[in-house]
Amino acid sequence: MKKIWALLEALLGEVYLVGGAVRDLLLGRDPQDLDFATPLPPEEVARRLAPVAGGLDLKGAAYGTVAALLDGVPVEITTFRRDVRALGRKAEVAFGASLEEDLARRDFTVNAMALTLQGRLVDPFGGARDLEARVIRAVGDPRRRFAEDLLRVVRAVRFAAALEARVEEATWQAALEAAQKVLGAVSLPRLGQELTKGLLKGRGRFVALLNELGLLLMVVI
Repeated sequence: MKKIWALLEALLGEVYLVGGAVRDLLLGRDPQDLDFATPLPPEEVARRLAPVAGGLDLKGAAYGTVAALLDGVPVEITTFRRDVRALGRKAEVAFGASLEEDLARRDFTVNAMALTLQGRLVDPFGGARDLEARVIRAVGDPRRRFAEDLLRVVRAVRFAAALEARVEEATWQAALEAAQKVLGAVSLPRLGQELTKGLLKGRGRFVALLNELGLLLMVVI
């Protein structure tokens, strides 16, 4: 991972490891997915990576994401962005945001951290503290976070089960309020992917928390 990270820094300049990979490293685990963030626009990222990448996928470029194969390892590099207008899961975004603005649009504090190759942690919402305390807390207003993407209700309990964590009270109350909208608003393929992840790790607690939310029926759909 460090070799790929160093290559990206050499090619792109300012680049940060973000999301679940940072969470995994803080827990002493090997990251499962390598996601990076940079201020460079996607077309410039693609131009700089093209000579060294084993392949480029630009399907997500409109939302700032360039997927690449580097040294045989899949990575995603996304331009800093901020929401201009909420459109459900696919918000209208604008590039040219700061790293902090980019992190502010993420779901939970434990997923809203960034790390430099030199080891500097950027953690504006206290994700490291919540991770140590085993707390799942929405970034900002939890009602707004769930309204942006109702699948986050299921993600909240998946992370709580996998990390042996509790869901912070305001986040839990917002999840309870949003839970009954999930089945009518989220596609079955996306639900299926999230449920599969939840059932693979922390299965018993995941099912129990779904039951508390009134969503246990989803497991048998």
